[in-house]
Amino acid sequence: MRAFLFGLVAIPLALVACTHTVQIPGRKTFSWLTSGEEPLLKNLGYSNTHSHLLTRSATGDRFFLQFVDNLRTSRVAIVSADKVEVKVLPGQSYTDQKGDPVLWLDQSMSRLRTSDGQVLSTDTHPLRFHNDGMFLALFRSNNWWIARMDAPLKELVRFSHDVRLQRLTSYAGRLHVFVRGAPESKDRPDKWYTLKHYEYELLGDKPRLVTVQDFDFTWQIFDFDADSRMMVVRSWDDMFAHAWLVDTRTGARKQIGPVRGNDGLFLKEPVFERFRTP
Repeated sequence: MRAFLFGLVAIPLALVACTHTVQIPGRKTFSWLTSGEEPLLKNLGYSNTHSHLLTRSATGDRFFLQFVDNLRTSRVAIVSADKVEVKVLPGQSYTDQKGDPVLWLDQSMSRLRTSDGQVLSTDTHPLRFHNDGMFLALFRSNNWWIARMDAPLKELVRFSHDVRLQRLTSYAGRLHVFVRGAPESKDRPDKWYTLKHYEYELLGDKPRLVTVQDFDFTWQIFDFDADSRMMVVRSWDDMFAHAWLVDTRTGARKQIGPVRGNDGLFLKEPVFERFRTP
């Protein structure tokens, strides 16, 4: 075990080279899952799959791997500590905390349909299916917004099209939105974008902006654990692609090894163990 010092708090971390994980004892494990997606599906009896989409629940107690099988049927594998369950989906979907579809693209791939029978207008599109099982992101031509799963057209937070959503998650009455955008104050020397963190307090239908943070060494985030306030990002100041564990409370960071794909998540340890041995 090693203790990495973030500000005044020493957080023990274990680096497990063979599985490419970072453990925050008593909390979550960050793991690169990219190389394990196809083996997991093959163990479940599905081969020649495509269109993989990986998301997790807000608490990290399960994750969802959407895929299309060799018969062109959309499915989702739900991995929790207790089991791995596979469900059929009506199409590529926004799923809730149980893995049930709430909003999905129909067979024409041009209209979004909801579980309560609504058909959204053709100018409303999924934003790379960003969601945490409770909130989702949608876009039209000049802007995008975040809404609750059960009310997708009721905008809670809106951004212009030049601000790129990287990740969203909610926890304990707060909504965390990470975007690529222009810094609030001081520009980078190369005038490049920064990673911005918007934190909102959820007060009914009127979120209140609590804070905005700039992280000027990156704009690519892999995941954020709202419980520990830790995130894993890629630093653009490195010659090679390395991942960094960052304490968003203090800005302190520690390099944790090379980037290993685009899919890395904070999960509870029993969920990660289930993923390794489905």
